[in-house]
Amino acid sequence: MKENTRSAMDRIGTVVLPLMMFLVLTDVNRIVTLVAALAALVFVLGRKPQMEQRMAPLTVGVLLYGAVCLCSGLGSSFGDYAVQESCKILAAFSVFLLVLVRAPGTRRLLAWFTGCAAIIAFLCIEGSSTNVVTPLFNMARQLIGYDTTVYTGYEAGVRITGIYGNANVSAGLLGVALLAALYLVQTQEDRKSWKALPAYLALGMEALAFLLSFSMGAMATFFVTCLLYVAVSRKEHQLPLFILMVETAVVTVVCAFGATVGLGKEGSAAAAVPVVLSAVCGAVIWVLDRFAGLALGERLREHGKAALVGIGGFAAVLAVYVALAVNITGGTALTAGETLSRAVYLAPGSYAVTAEGADAAVRIYSQNSKDLMMHTETTVYEGGLAGAEFTVPEDSEVVWFQMKGEGALNRVTLSDGTALKLGYRLLPGFAANRIQGLRTNQNFIQRMVFWQDGIRLWKLRPVTGWGLGGVEGRVTAVQDFYYESKYVHNHFIQVMAESGIVGLAAFLFLLGSAYWTVVRRRSRSGDPVYAALFACLMMMTFHSMVEVVWSHQEYQTAVMIVLAAICMVPDCREHVKKTARWAVRTVTAALAAVTAVFGVLSGANLYAKYQMIVFGTSSASEFIAKAQQLDRIDVYDADDYKVAIIKTALQYGDREDYDLAGDCAVALRERKEFTACRSVAVYYDIPFRAIEDFFRDCRLGIEQEASSSWAWNRLIYTYRWAAKQLGPEDVSAFVDGVVETGDYLEAFNEGRMGPIELDYQEEEFISLCRALQGRRESVIYSTLQKYLEDATF
Repeated sequence: MKENTRSAMDRIGTVVLPLMMFLVLTDVNRIVTLVAALAALVFVLGRKPQMEQRMAPLTVGVLLYGAVCLCSGLGSSFGDYAVQESCKILAAFSVFLLVLVRAPGTRRLLAWFTGCAAIIAFLCIEGSSTNVVTPLFNMARQLIGYDTTVYTGYEAGVRITGIYGNANVSAGLLGVALLAALYLVQTQEDRKSWKALPAYLALGMEALAFLLSFSMGAMATFFVTCLLYVAVSRKEHQLPLFILMVETAVVTVVCAFGATVGLGKEGSAAAAVPVVLSAVCGAVIWVLDRFAGLALGERLREHGKAALVGIGGFAAVLAVYVALAVNITGGTALTAGETLSRAVYLAPGSYAVTAEGADAAVRIYSQNSKDLMMHTETTVYEGGLAGAEFTVPEDSEVVWFQMKGEGALNRVTLSDGTALKLGYRLLPGFAANRIQGLRTNQNFIQRMVFWQDGIRLWKLRPVTGWGLGGVEGRVTAVQDFYYESKYVHNHFIQVMAESGIVGLAAFLFLLGSAYWTVVRRRSRSGDPVYAALFACLMMMTFHSMVEVVWSHQEYQTAVMIVLAAICMVPDCREHVKKTARWAVRTVTAALAAVTAVFGVLSGANLYAKYQMIVFGTSSASEFIAKAQQLDRIDVYDADDYKVAIIKTALQYGDREDYDLAGDCAVALRERKEFTACRSVAVYYDIPFRAIEDFFRDCRLGIEQEASSSWAWNRLIYTYRWAAKQLGPEDVSAFVDGVVETGDYLEAFNEGRMGPIELDYQEEEFISLCRALQGRRESVIYSTLQKYLEDATF
C-alpha cells in the first residue's frame, strides 16, 4: 500500500514539478507562492527512499540560509517590504523541497529547467518583436491570480528587456540555463540523431535571447565561467565541449545580426525575423555540430598538441576579432524617431564639429565623476550637428553625442581631429550601442555607490542586520545623494545589510557546502554533470557580486533548482557512509516546517490585509477589537492596524481606548520609520497638543528618509497642516520647532552631493516661521492663520 502511494506521488510529481517550476520561474505572485509551499508539503508525505542519497551538507546549508533569511523578515521595521522579499525566498525554498523529494533524477531535472528557460527565452524574443504570443501569456497569468503584467519589450537600439522587465535578471537566468543546455547536448546518446534536436533548439533559443539581452555583467561572468567550465571538465570532455561552445557562439552572433532588423518592429513583417531565428539558431548549431563539430573533435582528440594549438588559435582569432570589431567603423544610417549615442574622451577645451551626410540634430553633454555616480550630466550644446561648437569642462570624464535625424551620416569629426565611431561593421547595432563609454560606465560606477551604502547600513547593525527589505527601507538614511534601489547589486553585501553576520555566515555555508558537495561527489566519476553543475555554481556566484539577481524570485528559483540537482547527483566515492535515517528525517522535517510556518505567516498577512479592507462595523469598540485581532495575526506589517486603532480610539473611543492608542503609538515610534512616526505625530501627538512629542516623532521618522526630497517636503507639508490645528498657546513652541527643523536641514545639506530641495511653499513656510520666532503668541497665531487661509494644501 505504501509502495503504491509512493509510486502514485512520483508519477503525479513528474507533471506537477515542471509546471510549478515554470510558474515560479516566470514571475512573483503571492498566490502561486502559497500554492508552491502547499505542493511541497503535500509531496513531502509518503515514502522517500531517495532522500538518503540526496542528504548532504548542502541540504542543511539551504535549510539554514532559508531559515535565517526568512526569520530576519520577522524583525524588519519595513514589514511591507519584508513580506514581499519573504515570499520570493519562500517560493524558491518550496521549489527546492519539492524537487528534492520527488524529482526523478538530475538529468531529468536539468532538462525540465532547460525547457522552462527555453520558453522564457522565446517569450523574451517574441515580446520584443511580433508581440502576439506574449499578451496571451499575460492573460493566462492573470487568470491564475497575477495582478501585474509581464513587462516585455525592446530598449530601442540597445537590447531586449526580457519578460521580467530587467535584462540583467533574464540574462542571468538564461546564462545558468545555457550551461545546463550545453551539458544536455554534450551527453545526448546520439548527437547526430533527430532525437537530439530538441536539446539543440533549447540551446540556440537560450543563447540568442541571452545575447540579445546584452547584459554586460552577465556576459562577462558567463565568458569567465565558460573558460572555467572547460578547465574543470575531464580531459576527454574538454575539447568536444569547447567546440560546442564555439559553434554556439558563432551561430548565435550571426543570428543576432539578422534579428536586429525585427526588434521593436511590432506589426511589421520584419518583426517575424527574430522569432524565426530563435528556432533556426538551434537547428543550425545541430547541423554544424553533426557535420563538422563532432568529426573535428574526433580528429583533434587523436592529436593532443593539435587540440591545444586549435584552442590557442581560436583564442587568438577571438582577440583579433574583438580588436577589429571596436576599431573598424564607418558611416551609419539614422532612423527617424531613434537616437544614436556615441561617447568620446576629450581633453578640456573648445571644439567645433564637422559633419558629412544627413542633416542631424544633436545634444552634446559632459559627465564628470560626480555625474557618473549620480546619473546626471551637463549639456554643453544642443542644436544642429554640422557646425556645432562646444566647450568641454575641466573636470569632464566623458562626452556624449546624442544624434537624431534621417538618412546616411557618413562622418563626424571634431576640430582636434577626433572622429566619432558611427557604424561598427563587425558588431550588431545593439552591441555597438552598449559598448559606448565603457571606460566610464556609469552603471558600474553607481554600483560601487550601492556597495558603499550597503556596507554603511551593515555597520549600523552588524550582527543581525535590518531585516528583509531593510536596504530598500533604510538606504535613504545613509545616502550621499538620493536614488531608488531595493538592492545593493552585490548579494554578499545585501545579506550582510539585511541579515548581518549571522546571515552572511549562513550564505557562505550555503555556497561552501555546494562547492564541497559537487567536488567531493565528483571523485572517480566520468559523468560531465559534475563539471556542469560546478560551472552553474560559478556563474551564480560571480554574477551575484555585481547584480541584483539573487534578490529576484525567478533567479532564486533557478539557484535552488541547481542546488537541488547537486544534492541529487550520486556520490561516486568508494565506501560512502550512509546518512543515518534519523538525520534524514530530521532535516526533511525541518525543511517542511520552515515551509509550513512561513507559508502560514505569509497567508496570514494576506488574510489580514484583505479583512482590513472588507471589514464593516457598527461601533468603535468592535472595529478596535477587530484591528487588534488582525494586528496579532499579521506578524509582518502591523502599522496599518495600529494607526487605525489610534485614529478610532481618539475620535470615538473612551479612556481605556486612549491607553491602547498610547501603546500603539509607542510601538510605531520604535519602528523608526518615516510613515509610522509621521502617523503618530499627526494622529496622536497633535490631538493631545503634545508639541514637543510631535517634533520629536517627526525628527525620528525623517532620519529614515533623510536623503529624500519628497519626504522632507511631505514633512514640512505636515507642519503646515498641523499649524491649522493649534491654539494661540501652542504656536510659539510650534514655530521654534519648525525653525529647528529648518536649521537641521541646512546643516544636513552642507557638503552633500545631492542636497535636499524643498518646494516653494515649504521654503516659504519655514521662512515665515523664522520671521515670527520670538514674537508675541497672538501675533504669531494671527499671522499663521492668515497665511494658512491663503495657502494651498
